[in-house]
Amino acid sequence: MGQNGGKKRLTLARQVVASYAAVLILSLVSSFAALLLFYTLHHHFGGHDNVKLDNAGVRTILEYVQSNGDTVLEAAHKAELDKMAEVNGLEYYVRDMEGRLLFTSSNAHIEQAYGSLLLELQTGGSMSIPLQNKASGRIDCVFVLAEYESLWFLIFMLVDLGIPFAFFILYSIMFAGRLSRRMGAPLKELMNAVEKIKDKDLDFSISYRENNEIGDLSAAFEGMRGELKNSLAREWKLEQDRREMTAAITHDLKTPLAIIQGHVEGLQEGIGSDNGKTDEYLGIIAQNVLRARKLIDEMNELVEVDSPDFALRPEEADPVAFLEAKAGEMALLAGNTGIRLKSDISDRRESANPICFDCERLARIIDNLVGNSIRFTPRGGCIALSAVIEDKGLSVRICDTGSGFSGKDIRNMFGKFYKGDAGLGGKGHSGLGLYIAKTIAEKHGGGIKASNLPEGGACVEFHITY
Repeated sequence: MGQNGGKKRLTLARQVVASYAAVLILSLVSSFAALLLFYTLHHHFGGHDNVKLDNAGVRTILEYVQSNGDTVLEAAHKAELDKMAEVNGLEYYVRDMEGRLLFTSSNAHIEQAYGSLLLELQTGGSMSIPLQNKASGRIDCVFVLAEYESLWFLIFMLVDLGIPFAFFILYSIMFAGRLSRRMGAPLKELMNAVEKIKDKDLDFSISYRENNEIGDLSAAFEGMRGELKNSLAREWKLEQDRREMTAAITHDLKTPLAIIQGHVEGLQEGIGSDNGKTDEYLGIIAQNVLRARKLIDEMNELVEVDSPDFALRPEEADPVAFLEAKAGEMALLAGNTGIRLKSDISDRRESANPICFDCERLARIIDNLVGNSIRFTPRGGCIALSAVIEDKGLSVRICDTGSGFSGKDIRNMFGKFYKGDAGLGGKGHSGLGLYIAKTIAEKHGGGIKASNLPEGGACVEFHITY
């Protein structure tokens, strides 16, 4: 499960819908509370005065209602009441004892749907008298005579419509700002990242990790930045390697070419008239030509093994016969320098069938390692080559009685162009032999390592699989 696997994905669409729903709900709740508070305060502190009794029209209407009781609800009486109310600029309405509005005067400004509470609040002043049922003698309803104020009606209409609209605008601004900040911060971070990449600065990271589309974009951008940084690092490393290779080739070829040039010039100047000197000079020239050619061959081999298209060329062979032949060849080479080479080959396979491996490149590893031991083993010393052949691979160990490796050599000796403080590669060598040996061993699915023997001397061991 990913980083946000246990957290519900909050997409941008969900955030927008949730914000819009919150705006509507809060607007409705706040509007209801505000309107209720407004009407309550108006009801208690609005200063409605009762209709003045000294108004002759008011007294006439009240006397008419009191004398007729609940019969004023009949159509004939209602028409008379409407006429008297209109002449005196008054309105009336009738409600039952539970507060339900029954009907109003024909010139009333308030629709019955507003209810009795709003009707009372939107009048300037009122007077209520009970209506007695002529038949039963009970009081079933109340007659309210009111002075209607058009200004209050306008105020209440504005409040009714304005408060919900105002709250909707207020909450819309609040939630829009909040949503903008939530989206704006990661977008700003991404824009800053783009500017840094344009300036070739990749040493930063994207911190936004929300489980939404912008979070996905940020994660993808961070992955791209990491890959780009690694790619550029590899490119810079390759460029550095190319520069080092060029410098190494120039340096290593300069010495044999200078020697060749010097001796050729000597021959041209007549030094070669002495047959002894001529043979000596030609021998030195030939030796340095071989030295330069070997350096060029190692460079070509380096290019080959470092190529992405580099592939082994395995073939069926008898590993015991191969190793015995190689050990005999190396013993002859070591014997020419006064060094003894002994070999020990152990075959631990269940069957002695031929196996598939790249004979040419395996021989190259042994050549490099034994050649390195020969250069640093003193005359009269000894080199031990031991090999163990198993069903799934083989390992080879080459130890000598030389001076061994320094700590720095052991850490760096398999690096490209490394020669060590005292010239691990030896004079005239490129420092590529051990790097090539390591690369070939790894291409075989194996590895290589170096150490010093307790009794003195160096030891290098490699293994391959097949």
